[in-house]
Amino acid sequence: MTALDWPEPTPVPLDRISPSSLNAFDECPKRLGFRRDPQFRQWSRRATRTALGIAAHALTEEAARELPSEEPTRREWLELCWDRLIGEQVAQLRVDWPGRQIPDPATWRGYVATRTRLLRRLEKAGGIPSAPAPRGGGAGHPPLPWVERTLLDASTGIVGTPDRVEFREGMLRVVDLKAGVHQLEMTISQRRQLLLYAHLVFVNLGQEPDLLVIQDARGKEYLTDSPSSEVAASVDQATSTIGEFNSMVLDQRLLARPGAEQCTYCEFRAVCPDYWRIRQDDWHPLDALGVVTDIDHDVATIKPTSQGSSTTRMILCHGASVTQGDEIAALDLEPAGPASGRMRWDSRLRMASA
Repeated sequence: MTALDWPEPTPVPLDRISPSSLNAFDECPKRLGFRRDPQFRQWSRRATRTALGIAAHALTEEAARELPSEEPTRREWLELCWDRLIGEQVAQLRVDWPGRQIPDPATWRGYVATRTRLLRRLEKAGGIPSAPAPRGGGAGHPPLPWVERTLLDASTGIVGTPDRVEFREGMLRVVDLKAGVHQLEMTISQRRQLLLYAHLVFVNLGQEPDLLVIQDARGKEYLTDSPSSEVAASVDQATSTIGEFNSMVLDQRLLARPGAEQCTYCEFRAVCPDYWRIRQDDWHPLDALGVVTDIDHDVATIKPTSQGSSTTRMILCHGASVTQGDEIAALDLEPAGPASGRMRWDSRLRMASA
C-alpha cells in the first residue's frame, strides 16, 4: 500500500496584500499559505461556477466600455460577446481538467438564469459615459469610469482592482460585481473589500467615495457608505496581516482554522490533514479518504482511513482512474446510495504515487 503524504505549504511571503488575500487569511491562514505556494497550484482549478462568474463579469465590463453601433443591435452584440466569453471559459476548463469531459455550458448550474438576467439588464443599461477625474490627488489619471483598473497604495502595500469606479448622479461610486444568482445582503467580507477599495480610490484619485456598491446579475444594488473610521480600521487590519502572515511563514507555523463553513469550498481539502482530522461525515460536500481495496470496471471499493469518511464505494467518472492498494482523497462526489459516491466530471482526485 502507498499512503498519502501531507506536505506543509511553504508560501511566498507577502510584500503587498489584496482584499481577497486578507479575506483568505481571516478565514484560514493555512489556506492563504496553500495559495501562495506554487507546488499546490494544481488544486486551484476553476469549476463551472467560477467560469460562469468570470464570463458574466467580463461581459458586464465590456458592456460598460463599449457602445456598439446600430448594426448589430445591442442585444445581438451582447449575445455574440457572451458566446465568445463562454467559449473562452470552456477552453480554459479543458486546460485545467485534461482528460475530463467538459459539460455543455447550457447544462451548467445557474447558466440559464445568469445569462437571461444579465443580457436583459445590459441591453437596457447602455454604456457608462466618461467623466473627468476630480481635482486633487487624481491629477493625470484617465477619466472615469475606471473599469478593472489596478490601484496600489505603495505606503501600505495594499493593492486591489475594483470592478468599477464611476460618477453617477453626482456621486462617486465604487462598484463590485457579483455574478452569482444567490447574492443577498452585502456580507462582512464584501464590505471589508469595498472599504479597502475606498482607501485605494482616495489614494489614487484624491476623493473619498460617496457610495460602496455590490451589484448582482439582475442589476440589484446593495449600497453602503464608507466612514473614514471603518476605512482606517480595514487598512490597519490589512497592514498588520502582512506582518502576521510573514511571521507565520518564517516560524513555519501556519495556523489552520478548519470548520464546516471555512472548508466547504476550500480547494485544498485534498492536501490538508487538518480538514480530515475534524471533518464530520454529514458535512457537505461528499468527500472520501481511504484505501482502494478492489476495482470492478468503473467502481472502486474503498476502506475509509478517516473517521469523517464512511464512503466505501466510488463510481469513477470518464478520464479518472485509481490504483488498487493506494490511498486516495476524492472531493465533491455526488451521493449514489448508502456509503456510495459518484465522481462528477470536476471531482478532484488525489492518489498516492506508487
